[in-house]
Amino acid sequence: MRGPWVAAMAAALAVAGCAGFDPDTAGLEYVDAERDAYRAFAASFSEVPFSKGAVSVVASDHGAMRTYTLVPCRGGTAICGGSAHGPVGHLERTPDYMIVRGLYSREFWLSPGGDGALVGNGHTVALAWN
Repeated sequence: MRGPWVAAMAAALAVAGCAGFDPDTAGLEYVDAERDAYRAFAASFSEVPFSKGAVSVVASDHGAMRTYTLVPCRGGTAICGGSAHGPVGHLERTPDYMIVRGLYSREFWLSPGGDGALVGNGHTVALAWN
């Protein structure tokens, strides 16, 4: 009784080996599809940084909570610190983040939905923005 089953499994494995299926490629395609679905969801149902103007950021800095204000300025081509007339930073848009550099001696990685990361002083911490 075991003989036909073993033969059938061996034949199935041999045929599957000839099919040219690459599990790594399939895995990457799944990851790409999952990432694209997440981005579409975030764009549809989450607030995007600076879509409603200024952004207030809260993050921990050596145990103390700090707040930062990031304001679109120069016709939306830059981000200023504190107000539209404050120091000017650089805005970089990526598929997953809006990255603000050059303000408060830090980098602000803002993702849709109100979270992200603050990079500065040799460490990275989570942030919340609104």
